[in-house]
Amino acid sequence: MHDASNAASLPADNSSASRPEWIRVPKVGTVCPHSGLSRSFISQLIKDGEIDSRSMRKRGAKHGVRLVSYDSLMAYIRKAGEPGLRK
Repeated sequence: MHDASNAASLPADNSSASRPEWIRVPKVGTVCPHSGLSRSFISQLIKDGEIDSRSMRKRGAKHGVRLVSYDSLMAYIRKAGEPGLRK
């Protein structure tokens, strides 16, 4: 049974329900399923400060997980697609 009070709190287009806040940098040799960009290209964007990222690692661990802000990655792609804004 569908509860109308819950439906009112959901976004009309459900865009934020399916959009992640953070995504993992793709593994070597693969591309990001959200953007189609390679790991090396995303890593360069992080290094250049073009997109927001965080490194998640437990204390004492050698390896961690690099997360990229979905919103900053999509904003970069939108900006890069505008005429006259390429480096």
